[in-house]
Parts: sequence; structure tokens; C-alpha cells
Amino acid sequence: MKKHAYLILVLALLLGCLAGGHAEEAQDYCGIWVAKGMAATLWMEDGEMQGRVVRTDGSGDADVWEYHVCMEQKNALEFGGVSRTREYYDARSGVIEELDWSLNDMNFASFQRVDDSLLFTDEVLDAPVTLTRLTQDGSKRAEALRYVGLWKGKAGEVRVEDHGTCAVATVTVPVDEKTAHRWSYTCTYDARNQRVISTSVSPLTIITKVSDGTEEIQEDNDAGSTAFSLEGEDKLIWKTEQGTASFERVAP
Repeated sequence: MKKHAYLILVLALLLGCLAGGHAEEAQDYCGIWVAKGMAATLWMEDGEMQGRVVRTDGSGDADVWEYHVCMEQKNALEFGGVSRTREYYDARSGVIEELDWSLNDMNFASFQRVDDSLLFTDEVLDAPVTLTRLTQDGSKRAEALRYVGLWKGKAGEVRVEDHGTCAVATVTVPVDEKTAHRWSYTCTYDARNQRVISTSVSPLTIITKVSDGTEEIQEDNDAGSTAFSLEGEDKLIWKTEQGTASFERVAP
């Protein structure tokens, strides 16, 4: 996650307060908000609000905007700084190709409460966009977005991120007190069987605790294919060739 200490200090001085000081109010913004061709995820992590917006027309192209420095104003969340990634999901190979990436420390974006909606503004938008909370309207896009979030269970944790026409599910499994294994699966929604299935998987990342933090080493490892399904809104089932594991929703 990209953090900028200097930017945080400057924005705090200019705008007065960080979202961490108003955690209860900020929680009202948490969740998935949608408009035509756009989905925004807002969640609280380590006491700070995070924002992520994905724009897609369903063709495989997607713009992913990630915001990490948040200030709470009256009836609004304001974010300073954004990373923007332009992606393409290649259905033939089942992988995401990064086409472009940029970072703007001085960008400002806002999510303003208007009745039951959010009015989203960003300097690259031609006009503000009205976002409403995700509902189960039966569309393939809405069903896929239900998987987005952080899930935890006895087997470890799963973080599912929206990437437009696909998703990335990152699974972290503890091996012992000092070591964990992590895979990232690129997935698509299987409407017929009401599940998310993997189309590709990253190499195995071995995460080891060391004296000054953690060390990450990648190794070739055939993790095989996997599938995720939901039981209700708050239980995720992870199925592999080795068996199944369940996880409870933590965020958003």
C-alpha cells in the first residue's frame, strides 16, 4: 500500500482532521457503491479509510484508481493522492496486463453524502458521478461484486479485489508462527454455477518474519485451479483440489 507521510502532514494542516478521528462516522461510508460502468469500494483498514474505484465498459479494459490518504469533512470523505492503473484482462491467457500506471500526490477526490447516495468527484471526471449502494439486481456484474472484500477464517485470509471484467483473490495461509504462503488468483464470475473460478495463479510467495519486518520470496509452485462460492452474504467458501475452507467477511 502506497503511503506518503509528507502528504499526510500537509493535508492534515490544510483540511484540519484525519478520518481516523471520526471512525464511527466514516464507517457509514463503508461498502460497495455503483453507477453505470463504475464501482467504488470504501473500507476501514488499520483505523484509516481506504478507497478504490474501478471503471470498465465490460470489454476487458479497466481503470483502477486507489486512494489512501483520507480526511473526513462535513457529510463527505475527501481523499488526497491517487494511483491510477490502466489494465486489460486477456481472456485467452486468463491474466491481467498492466497497460499504464501513474501516481499523483496532489490529486483530490471526494465522496459526498447526498441522501442515500454518494456524489463522487475526481479531477479527471467530466462531471460528478452519483453512486448508490450495491444491490442484488441479478446482473452478472452485481453478483461478482458480492465477493469483493476481506475474508478471514481458520485457514488464513482471502482478499478479493474488483478489476472490472475479472477479480483478483489473494489468499494468505499461515504455515507456522514465522512463515505464511500467499497466492493471487485471477478469477472470473461463473454465472451458471454461481461461483468465482480462477483463470490463472501467481507464483507462490513465501512470507517470513525477520528481525526488521518481513521477507518475501517467490517460488514456482503449481497451486492448481480454485473456485470461490458464497453462503449468504458473509461466508466465503474456498475450494481447491486439496479440500475446502470457509471464511467470514471482515470488510467492507
